[in-house]
Amino acid sequence: MRSRAPAEGHSKAHGGRGVIASADHLEVGSPSAWGPGGGTVGVKGGGLRGTTWRRLEPGLYELPPGKDGKPRFAAEWVYQGRKVRRRFPTVTLARQALYAVRGQIIEGRYIDRRKEAATPFNEAVKTFLQWSEINTRPTTHRRDKEFAAGWVAFFGGKTLGEITPGEVERFKTAEAVRPRKGGIRPICKKSVDNSLARLKRLFNLCIESGLCSLNPVSRVKFFRPESRKDRFLSPEEAETLLAQTSEPTVRAAILFSIHTGLRLGELLSLTWADVDFSQGAFGQITIRAARAKGKRSRRVPLDRTARQALDSLPRGIRGDALVFQRFGGRYNSCLRKTFEKAVKAADLEGASWHTLRHTSASWLVMAGTPLVIVQRILGHRAIETTLRYAHLAPGFLEEAVTALDRFGKKSVNMAPSASEGGTP
Repeated sequence: MRSRAPAEGHSKAHGGRGVIASADHLEVGSPSAWGPGGGTVGVKGGGLRGTTWRRLEPGLYELPPGKDGKPRFAAEWVYQGRKVRRRFPTVTLARQALYAVRGQIIEGRYIDRRKEAATPFNEAVKTFLQWSEINTRPTTHRRDKEFAAGWVAFFGGKTLGEITPGEVERFKTAEAVRPRKGGIRPICKKSVDNSLARLKRLFNLCIESGLCSLNPVSRVKFFRPESRKDRFLSPEEAETLLAQTSEPTVRAAILFSIHTGLRLGELLSLTWADVDFSQGAFGQITIRAARAKGKRSRRVPLDRTARQALDSLPRGIRGDALVFQRFGGRYNSCLRKTFEKAVKAADLEGASWHTLRHTSASWLVMAGTPLVIVQRILGHRAIETTLRYAHLAPGFLEEAVTALDRFGKKSVNMAPSASEGGTP
């Protein structure tokens, strides 16, 4: 009598018609006609009716060759009272999958693929945005909503299990040629990478929640140009940009950004309560941790130009009033259009608002400010980020070598003299 293995996928492990309790309890029949040794097991359903499987070891089977003549193999396990079967092209892959799944079941990390098949991607996006609203800064959440609109437009209608690395690769290609909002130029590759990074985070959260087992974004290569040159303005270019800026508040914002190195979000969220004119020669500002990119507060001293920029602005009666209240805490059309118009009129190719921060860092380094001080002013978490500007330090390589020479003169000269047999 032959025992019947279940059809591919899931079936009840107990009480089902023609279903065995475990792969370890299969009744082995006569030797297989298509492979040496082992035994045969009758299979019904799953498009394999009338075929036979040969058990290689508990939970691991060899199938008859396909129409192309290539061998086929299957792994089978029981999860929550249901049998699960997967087919593989090689016995090595089948065995690796079987052993991996057994370990995952024991450790409680196994993911049921039925959840992947049943969970709509759009629902996962809604959950992700709820998580983002609670766990990230408002600016990051706004970007997540913008990215999510692109994800839903491309992947909408699919389940988590239907989104493969190939699908993500096609999304990446489509995004790279998609025109900017209100323009004809495609969005920059950095923005595509940012969208992929957040999509990867979404799938990681789904894995942690037990909704899927694999992250399809993990196997997609980001653009990430290997070498990047940070654009910054020369003093002459900065003067030209300011000359093309007729709006006083925008002009003050440009000056203040260059002379403090603030990020755009930090600039727009700055309040008068963060400004302390009693500190230092011209005052200082405090960047609160809640509004800082690295979630760490820092203090930035003001120079004469930054103080003059603040003095040109109307001060709010309340301390929580925004310093640049004209913009309402957002990169609104007044700020964006005025700045972009000035950049175009000044013919500053490749310049963006973030260029002003690069300009601040570059000028500090070229003025001889130690890199560790530049790191503290800009709020870089890692010194490696600040080291991008090291090449701008005046004669920094020559100065380092000279320091070695000075140290060598104080140390013992180890070169042998002529009297000791050395070469004269």
